[in-house]
Amino acid sequence: MNDEEYRKNLCLTLLVFLTRLADKGKRRPLEQIGLDSRQIRRLRQLRVETIQQLPDMIHQAFDFSIDAKALDAAISLTEFPPSDQQTIVKLIRCGSPLWLVRQIYGLQNSDYTALRRYLGISRAGRPTALTEAEENLVRQAWDDHCHLDLPRRLIAVYEATGISLCSVLKAVCLEEVEEDQDHG
Repeated sequence: MNDEEYRKNLCLTLLVFLTRLADKGKRRPLEQIGLDSRQIRRLRQLRVETIQQLPDMIHQAFDFSIDAKALDAAISLTEFPPSDQQTIVKLIRCGSPLWLVRQIYGLQNSDYTALRRYLGISRAGRPTALTEAEENLVRQAWDDHCHLDLPRRLIAVYEATGISLCSVLKAVCLEEVEEDQDHG
């Protein structure tokens, strides 16, 4: 098979899938990719046996591209259960340093970087010095969420305060874990 035949087969496979969605009345995903009611109705009327008879120009109807960053980020999370996947993404969005997600989940440096880049988050960097009022706010939120496990507790503190996890960790004296790990 040459490249053109692979592309045509991919298009036909996608068309069969879209036809099945239309046949099952799943309009929303079809509308989200830009199909209107008339096109959805025509897809629903197509039968699998006739799809192979479509002209060679069918491949021109599909424009494929892959977001390599999104694919890399998604693949990096596949070894974790879905609930952990969501927590890892939340931790990174909250400004979690690499050492924390590596220690809790075993996330590799390259996977952390891929996720951070995909989410559009720059390096966490050094924690900023908190004011006394901010430290008190962090400690209060920390105490308020003591019933949660560490990752969810950190996320809850971030959500309550808006303060980056690097600074939260320093305020609740958990940055020592990083130092112990680096020197141990």
